[in-house]
Amino acid sequence: LASEAIHIARLLKDAGIATAFLKGVPLAILAYGDIALRHSRDIDILVPPEAAATATGILEDAGYRPTQIEHLQPNPKHSEFVHQSTGICVELHCRLFDNARLLQTFGPESWVDIPLGGTSLRTLRRQELLIYLCLHGSTHGWFRMKWLADVGALFASESEAGITQLVQTAESM
Repeated sequence: LASEAIHIARLLKDAGIATAFLKGVPLAILAYGDIALRHSRDIDILVPPEAAATATGILEDAGYRPTQIEHLQPNPKHSEFVHQSTGICVELHCRLFDNARLLQTFGPESWVDIPLGGTSLRTLRRQELLIYLCLHGSTHGWFRMKWLADVGALFASESEAGITQLVQTAESM
């Protein structure tokens, strides 16, 4: 998944599309310090809403096909694709949340580049990632227990001062 995330990031960057990665490989690096210590089932990519159609075309040109569930969602915040030969799943997000107030929470200062494989993947900074994980998990009723483990790993990888900063950022947001 790390290799494929890098590949997709390059394709989208070459098309001039600003891209960020949610959870997955960047989370494994930030929270666990090692991509091998966190299982991911898919690659979550965030693009600006105005670039979603172009990004969809790029994914399709790269061998990804929309899943059948996409036809059932009238205005989804993300679309799911599966690569026709590798089976890798990609969720292409055009917004983080359906709630407009939550969208204002993650401005340009909320993002950071995480080095990986001679390049980097853009993701949420540690403080904002914690908030996103908590909001994402609660929105989905903590459907996957590993989301709680991710929150715990983020805290465990922090110093006491870092934890205080994480909590202060959460409270201010």
